[in-house]
Amino acid sequence: MLLLIIHMFQQISSFITFQLKQTVTNGPQHCTPWEPIHIE
Repeated sequence: MLLLIIHMFQQISSFITFQLKQTVTNGPQHCTPWEPIHIE
């Protein structure tokens, strides 16, 4: 059960990372659900 949760978390974080890379590459053309993100 714990492994399943960890796997889901990794999937979600990799998806978010991919979305962020797409946003940085393409520019913020569309509003993302996590709009106010400031990467220091």
